[in-house]
Amino acid sequence: MAYLSLYRKYRPQTFQEAVGQEHIVRTLTNALNMGRVAHAYLFSGPRGTGKTTFARLLAKGLNCASGPTGNPCNTCHNCERITRSASVDVIEIDGASNRGIDEIRELRDRVRFAPAEGRSKVYIIDEVHMLTNEAFNALLKVLEEPPEHVVFVFATTEVHKVPPTILSRCQKFDFRRFSQKQLVSLLERVAQAEHMEILDQQALNLIARHAEGGMRDALAILDQCLAYNPKGLSTEAVVAILGIVRREALASLVGYLFKGDMAAILSLLQSLYDEGVEVRQLAKDLTNFLRDLMMLRVAPKATGLVAVDQAEYQRMKELSGQVDMRRLLQMIDILSGLDSELRWSGHPGLAVEIALLKAMSVEAPPVQPVSRPAPQPAPKPALQPAPQRVPQHVPQHVPQHVPQHVPQPVSQPAPPPGYYPPTSPVSQTGPYQVPAAPKGAASPPFPPPMPRAPIQQPAPAPPPPVQQPPPVQQPSYNPPSPAERVMPMVDRIMGGDLLGGGLKEGVGDDEVLRYLQQQWARVLSILKESRLPQTEVFLREGYPVKLAGNTLTIRYAPHNAFMQASLERYSRNKTIAERVISSLVKREIKLHTEIGEIPKSQGLDFSGESQAEGGSQSHLPQLIGTGEGEQDSRPPAPSIPEDEERKRVIEHPAVQKALQLFAGQIVEVKSEQEGE
Repeated sequence: MAYLSLYRKYRPQTFQEAVGQEHIVRTLTNALNMGRVAHAYLFSGPRGTGKTTFARLLAKGLNCASGPTGNPCNTCHNCERITRSASVDVIEIDGASNRGIDEIRELRDRVRFAPAEGRSKVYIIDEVHMLTNEAFNALLKVLEEPPEHVVFVFATTEVHKVPPTILSRCQKFDFRRFSQKQLVSLLERVAQAEHMEILDQQALNLIARHAEGGMRDALAILDQCLAYNPKGLSTEAVVAILGIVRREALASLVGYLFKGDMAAILSLLQSLYDEGVEVRQLAKDLTNFLRDLMMLRVAPKATGLVAVDQAEYQRMKELSGQVDMRRLLQMIDILSGLDSELRWSGHPGLAVEIALLKAMSVEAPPVQPVSRPAPQPAPKPALQPAPQRVPQHVPQHVPQHVPQHVPQPVSQPAPPPGYYPPTSPVSQTGPYQVPAAPKGAASPPFPPPMPRAPIQQPAPAPPPPVQQPPPVQQPSYNPPSPAERVMPMVDRIMGGDLLGGGLKEGVGDDEVLRYLQQQWARVLSILKESRLPQTEVFLREGYPVKLAGNTLTIRYAPHNAFMQASLERYSRNKTIAERVISSLVKREIKLHTEIGEIPKSQGLDFSGESQAEGGSQSHLPQLIGTGEGEQDSRPPAPSIPEDEERKRVIEHPAVQKALQLFAGQIVEVKSEQEGE
């Protein structure tokens, strides 16, 4: 029989032989014993955690002669054929190479056939996330309602790539990585079964660490070590096979790093490169070693956090005591980002050397001793003026324009015996320093007592009163009301004199009312042409009927009560109308609205708007009566002489502005009738 690899030879053949994954073992065993096996399962997890193995155990439990059972016998015909991967009822499909819709269609046609030997047909699709979207869609119907004799088992390492429609039709199990302890225990049993002597316990720890929680990877490394040295397993064999850095070399490298010996670091790096150590593996192992030192500093009594033997544990504990915790964390932070940088670096060795130099340059912040400030030397009046003392009642921040009173230097009394001022200034913020005494003088004890005798100085002259600058008044900002935002537009309208100048001041109320009634349609037209349509609409259905002082009453018919209420509700439109009418009649007008009947003789005809658009005599609508035979009883508007009208047009500000802008001159002035 051909040689079987260790991970195939020692694959669990029953649920009881499985290592770890207790939650999955219990669930599947109970489902088999109670006959509650689902039609589809999804096994997800990292590589080498038992997904395919559990799928075969499920198939063996379903097709065992004494089954369905959670403890297959492994002696019947079906169990033996499943163990040898020779059963025709257990179909294993590689999803990476059979990922198209054609393969899924063929599978969908085959599931209708009954099993040949056992009671169930089990389809195991490995790496199911590699199927295409079309293949997943073709699988949906048969997965939702499969035949009674069919069970699907999907295995994947990237469950996030499986569509939700597939996930909702399966029972999902998450496989977890094996712990360091579980891997070491299994490796010991396999090594004893293979009659392999374990020369160094640290070798098993290295294999388990390098496997990263995968049982298949750990057994494959052990199989390779067995071929390297059949007599025994040693750390040297594991280091030589995996190409990892020796723990002694890592300890020496970290020791040089803590001491700041860059020459020794470069020499050791060169020797490791000569041994064939990969740069990325070196960076990874060095980071893990520093991580172990951090664990020893944080939790020295938790031995399970660092998987090393007793001798190396003591050596690492001594190393961890040589560095400050903050400095160690900064070193780990620098080296942890080195792996991603090495992927794209053209000079990986240089990148490692620079990272180590940065880590070596990290210094823990010094702890400042709590001490009193050093005494200040006596000021020399000849060189610099003595510092002035500002009384408490004088503010320290004085404006530049206010002169400050600087007192004259005052001689200081002689220092007490035993005190000698330093020859150079002493830092105010540094640790306490004792100035050296001159030769032949007795040295004062440490620390010398500070002189506390108050220095008598003449009272300084009172400073002149400081004039405080006047407080700056911050302009308060009040947001403009809606009416105020529109007032510039209304002022621009009135400045244009579009209403023809309006009335003169001092006219009576009756004459003003008649004038407004005559010009009411013009007011509405001006509002409409000035992009104030809302105000024009609200005033269109009203009519001025009364003027008492400065209050103008606008009457609305009962069926136009909505327009009257809208004008009162929206104060902006009412303010605009009051501004326009006030400019027209040369007095302050306030509007008052009411509901009532409007006589037919006072109705408004806005047919002039269409006439103006079609080229009528006047481009603004005019106020006319509605009755055919009725004569308007109101006096006509006063006519303006033709010469005065031409003069007013020539002197209009807009005309004068145009003449100044274009450097032109007026040749002729025509009225509308003449222009036609």
